[in-house]
Amino acid sequence: PVSVTVGSGITEGNAQAFYALDEGFFRKNGIDAQLTFLRSGGPIMEAIVAGQLEVGSGNSVSAGSAILKGIPFIVIAPGQVWVAGSPEAAIVVAANSPIKSIKDFAGKTVATISLRNVGELAFDAYLDQAGVDLNSVKFVELPPMQIADAIVSGRVAAGTLIDPQLSSAVAAGKVRRLASAYDAISKLFYLTIWFANRVW
Repeated sequence: PVSVTVGSGITEGNAQAFYALDEGFFRKNGIDAQLTFLRSGGPIMEAIVAGQLEVGSGNSVSAGSAILKGIPFIVIAPGQVWVAGSPEAAIVVAANSPIKSIKDFAGKTVATISLRNVGELAFDAYLDQAGVDLNSVKFVELPPMQIADAIVSGRVAAGTLIDPQLSSAVAAGKVRRLASAYDAISKLFYLTIWFANRVW
């Protein structure tokens, strides 16, 4: 088999690599896939540029921005499709938070998995629609497993959570859903894509 190093995130949107490995799709097609799990598309893109990975998954906004900046990525396959109202990703606040709507985010700090990615873009779109000054909201980057605890402790007012972390935090009573994560961007779009270095 041909050995291929593959970078994937640890949220539901990146689960295709897990399924392909578990179901033997890589092996059936002559590929010995070596999976590496990183926090998000940003570190995966950096690893591909550095030659540490050959293929990776990331959000379409970050990958598209990289391509526009001249980084030689090529999209090789679609990833997760976002459908409006999907239950697997949400903007959340603490269960006992006084925040009732997006308008209440003015002057607050919110968490996203990666800065300047699809999560921050969605927040910006929601804030813009609600008439909130985008400059009044501060974004911080946190790993997916730390966002719920940061919200509960009050370090941030809100954040985007994605399954499996979202379901776990809601079931534990730590957070409550405030808005569907990405509906403010579009009702239907490719949330993630698979890409590689064009030279490879």
